Amino acid sequence: MASSEITPMDVAIEPFRIAMSKPAWRAYIGAILFTATSLTLLGCAFVSYGLFYTNYIPQINVERIVHLQFGTGFPSGVAYLANNALVAKQPYDVLVHLDLPRSPSNLAAGNFMLDLSLLATPPSSPYSSTDEIDRIAHSRRTALLTYTSPLTDHVIKAANVLWLVMGWKREAEQLHVLMMEGVDFRRSQSGVPKALKLEIQTGERLMIYSARVEFIARFKGIRWMMYNHRILSLLVFSTLFYLTSLISAAGAWALFLAYSSRQHRAPMKAKSAAIETNTESETASDVGRRSGSKQDRELEQEEDEDVDSFDISDTPRTFPTSSRQPRLRYLPTPRITPEVEQEQEENSSRPSVETQPSALDADDEDEMLEGAAARRPGWRTDSGIGTSLEEGEASDRAAAARRRRLRSG
Repeated sequence: MASSEITPMDVAIEPFRIAMSKPAWRAYIGAILFTATSLTLLGCAFVSYGLFYTNYIPQINVERIVHLQFGTGFPSGVAYLANNALVAKQPYDVLVHLDLPRSPSNLAAGNFMLDLSLLATPPSSPYSSTDEIDRIAHSRRTALLTYTSPLTDHVIKAANVLWLVMGWKREAEQLHVLMMEGVDFRRSQSGVPKALKLEIQTGERLMIYSARVEFIARFKGIRWMMYNHRILSLLVFSTLFYLTSLISAAGAWALFLAYSSRQHRAPMKAKSAAIETNTESETASDVGRRSGSKQDRELEQEEDEDVDSFDISDTPRTFPTSSRQPRLRYLPTPRITPEVEQEQEENSSRPSVETQPSALDADDEDEMLEGAAARRPGWRTDSGIGTSLEEGEASDRAAAARRRRLRSG
């Protein structure tokens, strides 16, 4: 009884024993694998969202500097666009930015025209004419420097004289002219422009510091949400990517387990089938042996019956023996036919009032039968000296014949 008692040491060691057991180790390994897989899939989700954002959200501002050429015609210039600068099926606003000095000639020029063309193929020269086939989009807009009265102009210059002297400000003005609104392009090789041409049409020669063309994307739908709510979009889409990858990983793991279990069950099924086949063959062999032994027993019984019912002759016979022994007599067993059997059954069913003959009467009857048979012509006798076995068999048969006659009589 003392060995079965729980000691304080056992109580202290029990938590460590449970913590180091095989089920606990399996739980630890499963938790580690699940955590590692979850973190890996979460990182893949963030990377996938970053790649999706980069490929799906186009550049919101595409700006190209146009170097104007002054020559015989109007000042004009050509700028080239990269292949992935603009995206098809995305609306854009196109603006032209001009940096002009407030010189007397520019103020005297008044209104002037800006001509902008988006081309499918770049022209060979800024002065070359553009065909209608190569032109994807075209727009012409007017522009004008801001008017100020002479008094207001002098006051502004006097207030900014220090900055103008220090070079921190210039006597210039920037014009922002909206040339196109919500223009989009087809999904084809010639649908997205590859170049642009800007031309300034005026009757007076203008003084221009710089000219720029800017494309501003106007996002809608998912692009608008992803661009304007980036953190929320990151959480939502990363969660969707994570759940999708987790479900896919779980499905792949389930398929792997099913395939491995099927591969493991195949040899077991083959082994069990072989065992069943062997069992069936053994059962069939046992049944065959049983049926064979049963048939052998039936054959032996039939042979015994044949031997019992076989009579050497239908007549009584006497066999000679040695001088000291009496002669051996053989009495045939009467054959019972169906008619005789029926008569015996009828006689047995009737109440019998006659008394059965005694054994002495039966012996006298046997002697009379033997004498009558001996007096028949053509009596056949069998010669030979019988053995003790033959004598015993003959006496048994004679006794059986007597009993039958007694029962029938």
